[in-house]
Amino acid sequence: MQDEIAAECQRRGWIGIRSRMDRPTTYADGISGVCDFVIVADGGRVFFIEAKTKSKPTSEQLAFLAWVRKLGHVGAIVRNIEEFHHAINNP
Repeated sequence: MQDEIAAECQRRGWIGIRSRMDRPTTYADGISGVCDFVIVADGGRVFFIEAKTKSKPTSEQLAFLAWVRKLGHVGAIVRNIEEFHHAINNP
């Protein structure tokens, strides 16, 4: 699914920043739970997408998404490409 999301971003001319999949994503300032994708789209839109096919989101991932949404951005957990399309088309 991650490759499909990346391909869709490329097709639309969006910047799709994908996190590494082999370990939890953290940043120097201590922020944890950052989504698999940060997508910079046209029209000033930014999407934060956590792609989950089998596992459940961690408490850190849920907290990050809550923070993103509180700031007025789109943050979604998607389990298939259809859910991804729904998230980006129905913010």
